[in-house]
Amino acid sequence: MKHAFFIRTYLGDVEWLPYCLKSIKKWEPEIPICVVAPPKGFSLIRTIAEGFGASCTEVYPVHADGYVDQQWSKLHADIYCPAEFITHIDSDCQLVAPLANSFREEKPIMLKTPWEHLSGDAVVWREITKSYLGFTPTHEFMRRNGLTYPRELYAYLRAYLTSTMGNMDEWFPAITDRKMSEFNLLGAYAHQHWYDEFYWIDTSKETFPESIVNQAWSWGGLDKVKPLWDTLIASPK
Repeated sequence: MKHAFFIRTYLGDVEWLPYCLKSIKKWEPEIPICVVAPPKGFSLIRTIAEGFGASCTEVYPVHADGYVDQQWSKLHADIYCPAEFITHIDSDCQLVAPLANSFREEKPIMLKTPWEHLSGDAVVWREITKSYLGFTPTHEFMRRNGLTYPRELYAYLRAYLTSTMGNMDEWFPAITDRKMSEFNLLGAYAHQHWYDEFYWIDTSKETFPESIVNQAWSWGGLDKVKPLWDTLIASPK
């Protein structure tokens, strides 16, 4: 399997999930979709996911805070998606372009922004990411949704984290104050150790390429974006 989409969702996003799945089926009907969700509301989520031909796996909580817990699932995406490349898309996002647009020279595009070009909340991830990896990342890598990684990267990152932090089963449940950024961990580790496997774009020197997703935020409510999202679903490719 060359590609797969990975969605980690939960009951709170259940009204968004059909839009996300429908958008993937519109643009990439042949690419498998791997959905994972915690026990609460899992039966409903599985029914929705399987209605769109997606696989759905129940994942039991590792961390009491759902925001942190969903990052555990994403750091283990390779376990659920047996594909060469795994593309993360949250359930409050729509695919709006073919997946090929997120590749250049047959490598996943990875955006990076130097810390000095950022301000506010984004800057906090530099020291947090350093605390896990043991080196200071040169850039911020969580630039937008729809990120793609080679499947093998996840296991290498987990092994590296074990070497720096110890057994993940022990320290991950003890994370406090939401001090975890899974995509910065993946990006910083890849930049340091897997550089040639990505097509890197420094956003301080180049413009952001067009995104393959329309990203919303479920906490804002579906009603605010529903007219746009209905239009996106109905519009021709």
